[in-house]
Amino acid sequence: MKTSRILLSLLALATIVGCSEGNDENQVVNPNEGDVSYLAVKLKAAGDLSRAEDSDFEEGSDAENAVENAVFFFFDADGNPANVIKPLTGPNVNYYSTELTFTTESSDANIEEVADPVVVISGYKEAVPTQMFTILNYTYDGAPLTLNQVRGLQSDIKSTSGKFVMATSVYAEDSEDVVTSTISGVNVANSESAASASPVVVHVERLASKVTLTVAEPDGFDLAAQAAEKDVKVKVLNWGLVSTQDKTKIVKDIEPTWTDGAIGFAWNDPTHYRSYWATSVNDWGPDFNKFKLNEMLSEPADSEYCGENTYAVAADRTKVVVIAQLQDKSTSASVELAKWLGVQYAGEDALLQAVAGTLASTIFSGVDDGVGGTTYTSISKDDIKCVATAGYTVTFAPSAAGATKVWSSKSGATYTTINIATELAKIAPAQVYKNGKTYYTVDVRHLAPEGSGNDGEFGVVRNHSYKIKITNIVGFGTPIYNMEQEIVNPEDPADHESYIASEVKILAWRLVNQNAVLGE
Repeated sequence: MKTSRILLSLLALATIVGCSEGNDENQVVNPNEGDVSYLAVKLKAAGDLSRAEDSDFEEGSDAENAVENAVFFFFDADGNPANVIKPLTGPNVNYYSTELTFTTESSDANIEEVADPVVVISGYKEAVPTQMFTILNYTYDGAPLTLNQVRGLQSDIKSTSGKFVMATSVYAEDSEDVVTSTISGVNVANSESAASASPVVVHVERLASKVTLTVAEPDGFDLAAQAAEKDVKVKVLNWGLVSTQDKTKIVKDIEPTWTDGAIGFAWNDPTHYRSYWATSVNDWGPDFNKFKLNEMLSEPADSEYCGENTYAVAADRTKVVVIAQLQDKSTSASVELAKWLGVQYAGEDALLQAVAGTLASTIFSGVDDGVGGTTYTSISKDDIKCVATAGYTVTFAPSAAGATKVWSSKSGATYTTINIATELAKIAPAQVYKNGKTYYTVDVRHLAPEGSGNDGEFGVVRNHSYKIKITNIVGFGTPIYNMEQEIVNPEDPADHESYIASEVKILAWRLVNQNAVLGE
């Protein structure tokens, strides 16, 4: 059994001890005059299982593990605020914020790190709260919240200081979702040591999903094809994520009545205080599917992070966009390729030459010959330019030189003045792999079997690590004409001749490994 511990690089809760009234601006009022009540909390990171092995874990980095504070929300049995803090000014509140640090490693394969039990709340004015929800690396300083209001909270996946936001893990049990940690009478004591002997145990997980890309052949994959009369390979340059959610629900949103058959795998794991599927925010903003290729600068071994996205519509799935380059197999020099009407051309210049050739006998520019007549010259490649469309094709327009000329169409011996821009716009679009640049897309797969059609086949879920390994690339991919162009939604070429082979793993972070063949 392979076991590694991750998340939370050892955090330790600061101790908050009770004090007599008037000594603390956030004085906790005690239930009995002269007595102090204590509540201790032990934080654990909820671990998880891999798709292939029950104990395949991935160790988190220092940045992924860093924790600086915690906010604890307290409720009664009905989810109403249990106001345990009485400030000197302002209303009583049902939450307490504190700095913290983990101090003890766990030997349990399911748990990453464990916090030593220490006091976080001392004393209660009203009935002892029965429920608690915990958020790490999060700031709250408002009115008391009910449990339902906490359910409605959304957050970025990182705090303003760059720490990953984490929250109590949610799972299903007895046909209900378990959202909070239970507080019982044994957790409340009249001394710090007694409370620490019986702490409230809280399992937390990150809100973020993690995607990592690796490439089996970093020097390039042999396409076993020719471009511009050269044997070519395709080399992965960089990559990025598109169709990602900016916000994530802090309280994981699950439906306890989900079935493994519908989701496509064992989605609920109460034994490990985890669930492996969720309903995402699905708050599609106007820029949700937009991206610029030149902003995707991650090297292939880097990781990127995003919020939960389990929306089923294919166009809105979180995707990896892989930017690559067609290269000469023997020299690794870039190979520019163009396609038009089913024919390959050796780059943009050759394409324009071909387009001009089809027009040369019908479209002419005319100039005064100085003796009362007009000299006509056939259109040439220098009169035409390519213009990127919103998709992956280019259309044609007059170049700067072509726009200054007077144009006519010829029919027999008759010349008729025309608008050259209108005529060029009628030409069938082409594809140009400028400087050999191309891209491929891979939908991020979740845990349901490939091709199953289950809800859980695609998606990204919090605290899962999706490791995508590019194992092969077939075809030329989607052409890139302008790296600065904004793409509304990644597209595959109409001929569907390209695909990417990939291998995916999910680990705990729950690791998802995915092999991808680019262009598929």
